Formats: sequence, structure tokens, C-alpha cells
Amino acid sequence: MLRTCAFRVDSDPEIGVGHLMRCLIIADKLLINGSDCVFLMAQVSEDNKKLIEKRGHCVAKIKNHQEYCSFLMSHKPEWLIVDHYKLDCKFELSNRKYVNKILVIDDLADRCHDCDILLDQSPFRHKDEYFSLMDNDRVTYCLGNKYSLVGPGFIKKRRDICSLNESIRMKYGLISLGGSDPKNITMELLYAIERIDSLRHISWYVVAGVNNKHWKKIKSYCLASDLTIVFKKNIENIEDIMHKVDFSIGGLGMMVWERACIGLPSLSIKIAENQSSGEMMINKYKLGEVLHISDISSEKIDEKITNLRMNYSDYIKNGFELVDGMGVDRLINVMYKDRNLKRDTE
Repeated sequence: MLRTCAFRVDSDPEIGVGHLMRCLIIADKLLINGSDCVFLMAQVSEDNKKLIEKRGHCVAKIKNHQEYCSFLMSHKPEWLIVDHYKLDCKFELSNRKYVNKILVIDDLADRCHDCDILLDQSPFRHKDEYFSLMDNDRVTYCLGNKYSLVGPGFIKKRRDICSLNESIRMKYGLISLGGSDPKNITMELLYAIERIDSLRHISWYVVAGVNNKHWKKIKSYCLASDLTIVFKKNIENIEDIMHKVDFSIGGLGMMVWERACIGLPSLSIKIAENQSSGEMMINKYKLGEVLHISDISSEKIDEKITNLRMNYSDYIKNGFELVDGMGVDRLINVMYKDRNLKRDTE
């Protein structure tokens, strides 16, 4: 059993919830194995705080670096897990005197790190891209899609879907832009879809995430729309809806891994430049279709959904081959192995 594990991560409507959700997947598995997990957060919404606590973990809101260091000194975590684009080797090195081991989660390979384990689940990532960025030459690299982080619910639904042998229906669709959707892409998609005659027969599930500040407007639109729409807000088990639908329109964050694991052909919307690796992954491994936010239109969506229908079986097969849902188990095994290796601190 690992002792207390601390997570340094932030989450708010602008940052989104992707970093938090992948940390929660790790924390949930550690909790099952008997570890106590605490989330050290400078930015966290009340809804996200409740989500973390509901899953059996603690949240410590940190106001400054001194308060943060005091917490580490008093709790002495065995592991510090860092998932934050604005933190690098300078921050990680400053934590060495307080913690035994450090795990860093990254997917940009654009800054230096000082850690014992580096996790980057991008399937095309190579060690060479990190060598020049590492201050510690004894890093264990967990790279590639074998370490992709998805929750256990997706594995269970994947097994259900694998047993199905149905023809391509394209009768039920899901629209979910993740935890926040600050630009309200959901509404933009709904406006465009309502003008597409070939999609008017589809019954839609529209899901607004925990930090979606536009959810009331989206709900009102769904209730008044001529389309058949079921609106949901802040659901905990989105895999249940993914299991019901035939395809999805969603973001390019960690939901790409979830949709691939469960076998859901999808049109992914590229919202930010830091999602280029997700776009590259979808195109390289033929997991679905991609549409840039600036290209959203009725014509483009109709074209992309047609492509989904034409390549439906291939997209399911490719997703299954890329993401088997066992990534967090492999990571935890590496963490247990690494704790037995003595670190030279001199």
C-alpha cells in the first residue's frame, strides 16, 4: 500500500476539468488499494470540490506557496502527482524535501521536469522528445496509449458493446463538450444541426459538464427545439449514455480516450491549439472525424457525420485496438515498483 498521495492540479471553467478527471482516475485506483489521496488546489469550483469529496478524497484549497509547503511538511506524502501546464522542474525540485516520489502528467513536452515517473499517454510520444527536458536522468517513462487513463465504467460498457452485432443505425447521437465549454460550442453545434435535414430523424442527448456556465441557456434551447433532445447536466456516468448512442460530437480532451475505449465513432471539435496532439492522434489512427471550431457549419457537420457513417466499423475497431482501458492499472504497478528504488538525493 502507498501512503498518502498528494495531487497538485487546478480546475475551473477556464482551465476545464480534463486535468482533474485524469487525476481522479488515478486517485480512485489508489483509494481502492488503501491509499489516502488529497488534492492541493489553488483554483477549484465548489462543484468540483464536491465531486472530489464524493469520491472519497480530500481537498485542500491553497492560498499561497507557504501554505502549500506547510501542508506537505505536516502530511509527508509518499507521492506527489503533478498535472499542471504552468508548473515545471523548478516547482518539482522545490518539493523534493517534502515528498518521497514525484509523478508528472504531461502531454505537451514543452518544459523541463524533475520527477521519478513521467506519464504522457500520447500514442506517438517518444523518450527522445523528453530527454533534453529532464533534470533527473533516472526517470521512468510511461509513454503511449498503453497508459491512457479511462475509468472502469468504460471498460465494462466496452465489453457490452463488443458483444453487440447490430447494423449501423445512426439514430441516437450525443453532444458533450467536456466539463466547461467556455465558448459555448454546444449552442453553436445545435444551431447548425437544426438546419441539417439529414439529421432531423436523430434523437440527441446533450450533456453540459460540471463547470458549464451556459447550461441554463442550453437547456432552454433544447426544451424549445423541434429536434428530439434529452438534456443532462453534470452526470457522473457518461459512459451509460455513450453506450446508448450510435455516435458522438465532442471535444478533443480526455474524452477522446473514453470514446475510443467504449467504441463510439465521434466527430471531435478542436477548440484550442494545445489540442493539436489529440487531432494528430485521431487522424493518424483513424479514430473518427475532426472539425476545427472556426469551420463549424451545417454543411461541414453534415459532411463529417456522413464520413462517420461510411467508416463506422473501422472507427470502432481502431478505437478498441488503441485503448484497452487498462492504462491506470499499468501506471499503478509502475508506481509500486518505483517506490522500492532508492533515490540518490546527493
